[in-house]
Amino acid sequence: MIYGKGEAFWQAERDLIIQGSQGALVIEGESGQLIRDGETRSLAMGSRRGLFARDTTMVLDHLIQGTSLYVAVSESVRALRVADAARRSAELGQTIEL
Repeated sequence: MIYGKGEAFWQAERDLIIQGSQGALVIEGESGQLIRDGETRSLAMGSRRGLFARDTTMVLDHLIQGTSLYVAVSESVRALRVADAARRSAELGQTIEL
């Protein structure tokens, strides 16, 4: 996974490649592809402009007014566990089971 933004980076980058036993998900900048069974399908990525402000507003509304988030807290925790396993896997050079 590569993400770079801000003054320290000469070029903004957002690349993510997830490979599994049955295919892969490839996101390069503003385009995405799902590769499965030898077939490649383009994915609509949508705009990411203003996402930080929108996410911040949603979290504050949830905390103050009790409105729903677009993702369950348990799903966020699961995503963090997967990200941490990916980090540990890279550090150790081993597969990390969840």
